[in-house]
Amino acid sequence: MRSYLLCFICTVHSIAAYSSALTGMVTDEANRPLPYANVYIKGTTSGATTNTAGQYSLTLRPGTYQLIFSYVGYLQQTREVIVGEQPVQLNVQLQPEQIELKEVVVTAGAEDPAYRVIKAAIKKRSDYLDQPEGFSSRVYIKGIARLDSTPKSFMGYNLEKKGIDSSMLGIIYLSESESEYHFRRPGDVKEVMLSSKVSGDANGFSWNKASDFDFNFYKNLVDAGRMSNRQFISPISETALLYYRYRLVGTFYEEGELINKIEVIPRRKGDPVFSGFIYIVEDSWRIHSTDLWLKKDANLDFVDSLKLAQMYARVNDTLWMPYSQTMHVFINALGFKMKANFAGIFTDYKIDPDFPAKFFSGEVWKINEDANTKDSLYWISNRPVPLTDEESADYETKDSLSVLQNSKPYLDSIDRENNQFAVADLVFGYQYYRRYTKTNYHTSGLLGFINYNTVEGFAPGIRLGMDKRWEDKRLLKLSATFRYGFSNHEPSVKFKAVYLFDPLQFSSWKVEGGRFVQQFNEANPISPLINTAYTLFAGENYMKLYMNSYGKATYETEIVNGIQLSAGSSYNHRTVLENTTDYSFVSDSNIHFTVNDPQFASCGGEICFTGYDAWLIQLKATIHFRQQYFSRPDEKINIRSKYPALTLSYQRGLPWLGSEVNFDQLTVGVEDHYKLGTFGEGDYRLEAGAFLTNANVGAAEFQHFNGNQTIFAQADRMHAFQLLPYYTYSTDQWHLAGHLEHHFHGLVLNHIPLIRKLKFEEVAGVHYLQTPDLQYVELSIGIEHILKVLRVDFVAAYSNQQQFTSGFLIGLTLGGGGVVSVSVDE
Repeated sequence: MRSYLLCFICTVHSIAAYSSALTGMVTDEANRPLPYANVYIKGTTSGATTNTAGQYSLTLRPGTYQLIFSYVGYLQQTREVIVGEQPVQLNVQLQPEQIELKEVVVTAGAEDPAYRVIKAAIKKRSDYLDQPEGFSSRVYIKGIARLDSTPKSFMGYNLEKKGIDSSMLGIIYLSESESEYHFRRPGDVKEVMLSSKVSGDANGFSWNKASDFDFNFYKNLVDAGRMSNRQFISPISETALLYYRYRLVGTFYEEGELINKIEVIPRRKGDPVFSGFIYIVEDSWRIHSTDLWLKKDANLDFVDSLKLAQMYARVNDTLWMPYSQTMHVFINALGFKMKANFAGIFTDYKIDPDFPAKFFSGEVWKINEDANTKDSLYWISNRPVPLTDEESADYETKDSLSVLQNSKPYLDSIDRENNQFAVADLVFGYQYYRRYTKTNYHTSGLLGFINYNTVEGFAPGIRLGMDKRWEDKRLLKLSATFRYGFSNHEPSVKFKAVYLFDPLQFSSWKVEGGRFVQQFNEANPISPLINTAYTLFAGENYMKLYMNSYGKATYETEIVNGIQLSAGSSYNHRTVLENTTDYSFVSDSNIHFTVNDPQFASCGGEICFTGYDAWLIQLKATIHFRQQYFSRPDEKINIRSKYPALTLSYQRGLPWLGSEVNFDQLTVGVEDHYKLGTFGEGDYRLEAGAFLTNANVGAAEFQHFNGNQTIFAQADRMHAFQLLPYYTYSTDQWHLAGHLEHHFHGLVLNHIPLIRKLKFEEVAGVHYLQTPDLQYVELSIGIEHILKVLRVDFVAAYSNQQQFTSGFLIGLTLGGGGVVSVSVDE
């Protein structure tokens, strides 16, 4: 053991003996620090970047170096430094660009000289976009977020009692990471995180990704990632002249090359465009650097503005690559004011490396298991952006507190404070946390009591649950739901257990059973809250119910990457429930209650459903072709594939052990998400299904369609028809269905004054359904993001049965859904 220790000490000593620290500050002409200035060795992409205090640090072996100091908007400096065995300090003061406009005279009506440069850059854009074929680089990312102010209350909760007050102002998030980033055309990516450090979480892993810095202005459209659903037009895109005006601010020389500084000016408010400055090299017409903004008019999501700054560095005689990229995010929403800075430093480029066979796979981002084990000495030697005093203090304070904050006494004290009952808990439900054991006990609120229908009358319900998590991301969820009908005097109870035992393979068991009231369409097309409103205030009883005594077990897993399987079996004893009340707030003449049997009309006005037993098995396979995913040490995260997803479902009704059903049903579905650049994005889904045999299909096993007969839009628009009756066209034969919803992201409304400020966005859809008895098409056009969560649609439908129908629908939307349903049955 002593020999190993001695060897280690000698190795560390030898490394230290042959390298020295070069430190200093980079300031402007007034000695103000320049944050995120670049410092690198001439002819390489090895170097460092200053922190927010303008400080930099480099570890170099003894020798003579030519160092380049650069910052957007300032003249580049080259300084020679001799590094010996002792630390060296070198402070550099950069001067503003010496902009020249000699012999440039712009007369009235003449084209600004900037257009000559931009047009040349547009012609060369595709050449630089295709360079190089592939590369590998080292990437360092630092992310820091600050909270500047908070409201005193939020959604009825006193934030100060929840520990969110002025004491939290300052740094709320600080992390660093080092990765190896690999790229090969046309779009293969692989990123491996080698080291990770998160302030206050010694065991945590950063979410920093090099791919988040893929702001490539050689592309026609630039994706802002999670900042916005829109794509933004590059200042040198093929169509840029339609969206931008340009002004040549001036020129300056850098290493013998003439650099054009061009102001980028949006032609119209509301277009998905940048503003700011782009620097173009004369003759080669490549990008030198950028200093661009996305502002409120660009329609960012929950972000006030976003600043992107890039600096390119020479990799070889013909190729320049991004060296440093910084994002500055400013947020002011709901009383919270925050700003965040993310710096990405790309170094040690290897151009067109010989990647091994099968090097690129579905795994696009991986975190090594030892990434969070690197000590402080490692970070001192490897981080290219030194910490400021504030950042060092944040690490020291939060890391020392993390042991205390993860202790049982401390977590229990936090729980005692946060578990105090509030008025909002009475309405929306109460949760009791035990952070130390990662356990959460919860119950539904009074909203779950709002349930009235003609079968049960007033039928309040309550759901009790417990969630238990483990460090390895395993999860156990237990729940019990109780409900009582005061008119039919029928109690309902069901229990459910879900155990996710292998998070890496998404493997889980689900077991449930009980005696509970259920809708004939198990997708629950109408929520209890909406049905209550229509029953009491409109005299309509759309919800059709039966009593089900059942047991069900389901197993789910991902057998290989991209293929998820589900297998389940259930035994159901379905019994009849009849209407027991006709009470409504409307007059008798306006009551249109119908029999509680979805097949009553199709059976010629006679009761069809008389109850039966059903033993069912279900098999389902979902295939995501070329599925891409993230790998963290304790979990796998699938991300959206660029190919459509294929779903195969099979259900068999077994006529054994008293079961009265006998059928085979097969359904095939294809769905995908698409983007059309500045014209928005959308989703489509196609489905075909048929009963291969249908000797005996029960009422609950018919192919039901998620219809809607209310003014409230269905939540799942990719599986719903907004004007279709709930059960009239259910079938036990075959069906074809198609859905398409397109979100224009303000393509038109963003150009209308005043309306633009409201950030409304257009949406349109088309839905089609065909069965042996029905041909149905539905068109919709609407406005979404009204107050961020409201959506209104005008929907028109035509069929060979209904002819023409139309109506307006409203929905509270969360990420594109319809009505937010509140139910204790889920």
